[in-house]
Amino acid sequence: CARTADSPASPETSWNTPVEPLWSNPIGADLGNIGAATAWALAEGDAEGALRMAAGVDAFWIFSSPSAAVRQAWLEAALALPWAPSSVVGIRAKAKACHVGGLRMWPSDPAAAQRLILQGLVLFRNIGDEAGAAACIRDHGSASITAGDPHTGRREAAEALVRCQACGDAQGVAWCYYVLGAAAFALGDYTEASSHFLESANQFESLDSPFGACHAQASLGLALRHEGKLSASLNAYRAAMRYQRDYRFTTESADMLDGLASIAAGLGHFDLAARLC
Repeated sequence: CARTADSPASPETSWNTPVEPLWSNPIGADLGNIGAATAWALAEGDAEGALRMAAGVDAFWIFSSPSAAVRQAWLEAALALPWAPSSVVGIRAKAKACHVGGLRMWPSDPAAAQRLILQGLVLFRNIGDEAGAAACIRDHGSASITAGDPHTGRREAAEALVRCQACGDAQGVAWCYYVLGAAAFALGDYTEASSHFLESANQFESLDSPFGACHAQASLGLALRHEGKLSASLNAYRAAMRYQRDYRFTTESADMLDGLASIAAGLGHFDLAARLC
């Protein structure tokens, strides 16, 4: 993609910032080239190039993407190539691909996701990347929650939080509070979940990180709804929807509509609830 003096350095470094959506049009226009470059790197056995391609533009897929199956196939093929790193860059490329691959896998196969994330953790530790290691620990915890073990998920998120605070990873801190909220929600402690999601949302907003703030507000709406605080839940959902509108996010749209339908029904607006459903 062409760069200008005012453009972000890359879609990867612009992730979860206000300029992230600016990459959607140029990358969308270049999807054919991205696919061809990835296919070429795979065919040439260029493991580092394929790994960097597969993981580097991953954040873009919240705006526009090939099918999830295609994206997963790219990652799996890149990770399967013979790999002999010659630099920190090469190790970090594989570590990121393992982390991203695990993130994409954990909703459907949390055990396999955890195995892949642990590979990324080892690699991040080998190069002294504390923020990367903390992210792997945190997201291993996310997969633990999905696998039905929220106690382990909470413990791992708490460990990751300490590590992120120690290395000054402010975005990582905000995501750790988000996972702590998810663990509390899975344990049925909706008040604690709301507190963590609110902290996550506040941190993301202070960092001007709209994607994280959108996720945190949507989850806050869910937790508040389970607390029976329908007015506060509605406000959280509205905040999340403003982020979606302003930044063209599409994630969690159906979940938010479902939550709003439940609120409408709880307030006795059954026709509105039916339309939202």
